[in-house]
Amino acid sequence: MIGKAGAMFVSGISSQRSSGSLISSATAGQTSPAMKSDKIAIVSTAFDRLIAPLDQRTFFLRYWGKEHLICRGKSDLHKSLFSWSALSDVLSTHRIEYPRLRLLRGGQLIPHEQYITDRVDRVGNPYSSQDSQAVAALMEAGAMLHITSIGETWKPLATFAGQLEQPLCGRVQVNLHAGLAKAKGFHTHWDGHDVFAVQINGRKRWRLFGITAEAPLAIPPEEKRGAPTHHIWEGVLEPGDMLYLPRGYWHATQFIDDASLHLTFAVQHPTSIDFIQWLLKYLAENAAVRRDIPAAIFELSDIGGQTRDTYIQELGALLLNAISHESLTRFLMEYRATLGRVNHIQLTERSSYENR
Repeated sequence: MIGKAGAMFVSGISSQRSSGSLISSATAGQTSPAMKSDKIAIVSTAFDRLIAPLDQRTFFLRYWGKEHLICRGKSDLHKSLFSWSALSDVLSTHRIEYPRLRLLRGGQLIPHEQYITDRVDRVGNPYSSQDSQAVAALMEAGAMLHITSIGETWKPLATFAGQLEQPLCGRVQVNLHAGLAKAKGFHTHWDGHDVFAVQINGRKRWRLFGITAEAPLAIPPEEKRGAPTHHIWEGVLEPGDMLYLPRGYWHATQFIDDASLHLTFAVQHPTSIDFIQWLLKYLAENAAVRRDIPAAIFELSDIGGQTRDTYIQELGALLLNAISHESLTRFLMEYRATLGRVNHIQLTERSSYENR
């Protein structure tokens, strides 16, 4: 048997429309009238709502990149972001290809041929799309649905994610995890980004195992070996709860209720690797950096050693001078300029548009 929310999802997969509300500036800034016209205050409020009752200073100094954090009962935040009705609408009106849309059973991927259909349009161009009826049937039979970048299909999610990017100084992608019949989530794994998981509907059991490697870079799932076997925390997230996990934090999930729906706000922060790569385009303006490495001369017995020493000293000085307060500030300024943008437009009868 599936719960009421799950039954509504299955029965309404092809026709039901969502009544999800948009998180507008006025809603996000309702703390004071002044905040409604202050873009920075509005942006910060979105993050404040996500981590409440914690303040941002405490979060960044104590938890960010170090420890998991659980914030219970986010008032009505989860209700304003997404719902089963919204998911029904997305699956009924959007084309989502594999592997962006995946189904798992028992922690293993279900062959996508069971729910992804290859088609040809009227002029012979091939394309693929989900069979929403098949998706619903597999979920009812115990499969877990995972959709990446679902914020691109639902304006309230895209708006909220955009409001999180400036205070977090990172790009935010919204992913969805949904199940109807006590589905099992992914096997014990870690993610190559920070995770803010918000339980939207139903309950879900989480097991946390901690970090075994500092600041790991994203790698394919099959390369994530050496999962810990003893968890350090186990608990249940209920509607409105939020769980923060730093990058590289091992975890596993299990659905408890028949119907469970949660979102993950995946945050990719800039790293020192990004900063160094950004520096390269400016270093390339210097002829000393563009010159060929005199490898053959390094091998000469009489001057090779001295030539190598000179090369290392000169290149080291260039790199040292390039890394400065000024260049770091410029890099972050350019990076932040790309954040918080939501790909929304408003067309008029005159075919003009306005970026939202």
